[in-house]
Amino acid sequence: MKTLYAVIIMTLLLTACAMSFDTFNRALPKLKDKNINVAIDYLGIPDHEYVVAGKKVYVWTTSERNPFPTAVTTTTTGNAGNQPFNATSTSYIPDPGPLSCTIKMQTEQDIVRRIEYEGNNGTCFKYSDRLKPLITQ
Repeated sequence: MKTLYAVIIMTLLLTACAMSFDTFNRALPKLKDKNINVAIDYLGIPDHEYVVAGKKVYVWTTSERNPFPTAVTTTTTGNAGNQPFNATSTSYIPDPGPLSCTIKMQTEQDIVRRIEYEGNNGTCFKYSDRLKPLITQ
């Protein structure tokens, strides 16, 4: 029964992850050619802004540590007395690698001209959830 619950939870997590980038692909293009304030209304206040080649770039970013452990399998061989043996064990160790999500919007005179994003689906959920209302419009 525990295995069934684990499978259901992983399925839901993976579905949520897939939905993050699907939402981005459908919602972010709707912000192109709009005033940057429309994007700010949906995504919140940007974390950074800078100028590249005379064009302002707004950046939203979030990061967290990977909460899922990594399986490590060890095989041991040897002798017990005069009998050879093989043993295999699996341990689960924390994998605190970073997960992140970044959205960049380049503007000309406050109008969004270019949008880029990168990151991990799960971490991007913070922003994809905020963008969902754009899809239903």
